[in-house]
Amino acid sequence: MRRAAAFLLAFGALTGCGASGGSISGLETVHAFYQGDPTDDEKQVQVPCPSGKKAVGGGFELAGGGLPIDVQFSEPMGQLGQAPTGWQAFAMETSPIGAAEEWSFDVYAVCADA
Repeated sequence: MRRAAAFLLAFGALTGCGASGGSISGLETVHAFYQGDPTDDEKQVQVPCPSGKKAVGGGFELAGGGLPIDVQFSEPMGQLGQAPTGWQAFAMETSPIGAAEEWSFDVYAVCADA
């Protein structure tokens, strides 16, 4: 099965690291698979960071072969102006596929000490 994957690390933008010489501690990657019916035509997954950590990046892995699937968003969770609390993503079929066709969706959050 062909896999399409995307991964975004936004260390500089989300943590203030970069030229200032800051460091990131307690890095941990957490993930979650879509838990619903594998034949659902829309799938959304949210991955919260463990307590005391914030998201510094995230992404997804989509396993669907050549099926017509489009990822609508892959973005940080949380409220604007506050540190992201995790990662979320949403994918959907762009045209109907057969009931026997299945695809999976795994979402990752890269978390660090807050």
